[in-house]
Amino acid sequence: MAKSDTENAQAAYGLWDEISSMRMWLDRAEYIMQDITEDYFGKHDPKSERGSSFILWEYQRYSVKGDIANDYLFKIRDMLDALYEQAERVGLERKKVREGAAKMTPDEMRQALVSLIVGMGDEEAKRLFDTLIKMGLESEKA
Repeated sequence: MAKSDTENAQAAYGLWDEISSMRMWLDRAEYIMQDITEDYFGKHDPKSERGSSFILWEYQRYSVKGDIANDYLFKIRDMLDALYEQAERVGLERKKVREGAAKMTPDEMRQALVSLIVGMGDEEAKRLFDTLIKMGLESEKA
């Protein structure tokens, strides 16, 4: 089921801090890599004596810049992995609730709903509660 633009906007807003941090780290890594490729690898010919001297002379400095860029990329990867794991866990809990609701004991249902709600945004949780209340009212009428 495709998400609406509103749901996508709410999800992005909920992840604002993570997205902002990853964007900052990515910008920094890109600037460093641009510096390395343009000012180190792209500027001097390693086949010339002057170029090879420069490359050897500046090797340590640019190696550290490469390490810094790599650190930023690892931070981004770690954050994306954590967000993916969280999204996957919430998705599995939603699937469990959908597929196994009829087979669950009341305690299992409560536990699955708590896990589901923890991963939701405010609007999504409100919709779930509204639906559950309606279902309860309808079952009382029956």
